[in-house]
Amino acid sequence: VRVKTDVPTSQRNYIQERQELFSGVTVEQVYVRKYPAKDMAAQLLGTIGQIDKDQLKSSHFKGVAGGTDVGKNGLEYQYDKSLRGTDGEYRIEVNAAGERRRAVTARDPKQGRTLKLTLRKEMQDAGEKALREAGGGLPGAFVAMDPTSGAIYAMGSTPSYNPKDLAGPF
Repeated sequence: VRVKTDVPTSQRNYIQERQELFSGVTVEQVYVRKYPAKDMAAQLLGTIGQIDKDQLKSSHFKGVAGGTDVGKNGLEYQYDKSLRGTDGEYRIEVNAAGERRRAVTARDPKQGRTLKLTLRKEMQDAGEKALREAGGGLPGAFVAMDPTSGAIYAMGSTPSYNPKDLAGPF
């Protein structure tokens, strides 16, 4: 179970240097999403987080192990299987004394696919600015779309949120 993500270097070092005080606790490197544009297109792009018990039962996440980061909503959810990639695996055979004997299985992790979007930052900025100014802070939404191809250039709604706030764990 992941206790905390994105800890400061000083905390990580403290735990690693005093491992005998933290029995059963390991420090592992994990990839963390960055949201440099904060709430821009948040509803469209979506968020990720550790899979929960309801998602483990869902056919959308069939075969996904507990503790895995998955798409919770938006495009992250819709394209989760393609974006997530596959975990690596390394198993070793040990004897009764716990001594390593041989590697049984080894599989390198595979990076997920890249999702190319038709979104245009300038149009997204303009749409969100217009929504703030014309809407006066009231709820609303906008879509900028090419009617011939169906390409979405910008999309958003208000109120919005910063996806980093939902990245957990909670």
